[in-house]
Amino acid sequence: MQQTISVDGYLLSKEFRGAGINRYLVNLLRQIEKITGGEEGPCFRILVPSVAEYETSGLVHRFGFEMIVQPLMRFRRAWRYGLVNSAVGQRGSDALFIPMPVPVYLKPKRLAVTIHDIVPLVFPEQYRSVRARIFAHTYLSSMRRADLIFTDSEYSKTDMVSRFGVPAEKIAVVYLGFDSQLFKPGAVDPSERLEVLYRRAINKPYVLHVGHGDPRKNLVRLTEAYERLTYRRRDLDFQLVLCGHLGWGYEPLLDLLKRPSLQGKVILTGPVPDRDLSV
Repeated sequence: MQQTISVDGYLLSKEFRGAGINRYLVNLLRQIEKITGGEEGPCFRILVPSVAEYETSGLVHRFGFEMIVQPLMRFRRAWRYGLVNSAVGQRGSDALFIPMPVPVYLKPKRLAVTIHDIVPLVFPEQYRSVRARIFAHTYLSSMRRADLIFTDSEYSKTDMVSRFGVPAEKIAVVYLGFDSQLFKPGAVDPSERLEVLYRRAINKPYVLHVGHGDPRKNLVRLTEAYERLTYRRRDLDFQLVLCGHLGWGYEPLLDLLKRPSLQGKVILTGPVPDRDLSV
């Protein structure tokens, strides 16, 4: 009998577009799509917010890889914090895969969760707000109730095992990949590269950071280090380019960037498409 696996596609929502967790899910689904379709393998049911949002990701509904529009996803906060997704995901499915930590109130038959790291639990002093306490509950619930946990590194696995007693045998380390068709030498025409750099006001050699601007990324310290280095080594003439959503708690970074010594040297691009990143 063919198995059915439901996948929570909430991260396909437009609000996550350009974020790392969205890229993770989109590329994972593209790889799953390549190996589905036969009558022998499992059937994947991707629960999606809308037709428009999954089509934007380049995913195609077909046999063995079905896009199921889930109207309950419009209640974004309720879905994100686990009030309905596990109940919906288990209907008619042998397993549910959720690509991020969520509170699990109603355990599906089999549950797999991706937990990239457990930073909010390892450094609780940085997460003292109400939102942080919700984060902690979310991570702990996922770790304790999942049958299988995917994580990015042996270090994260060790943290889960040593700090929270998660059985090692239920954690699978799966390293992150990249789009080999886009990010390869010669994939971008030199004239296109020059146009992208000009549009972003990048006119010197540069150091690039890609990611959210929230405090976890330590961009204030990175920027301060850049400022000191360029002050001490006047022969080093390069820019610091910060790409991505600002996220939350970004105000100290914006205050720092007002310093005259950083004007024109630190480029804050906001989110950029993958095509621009590939240059």
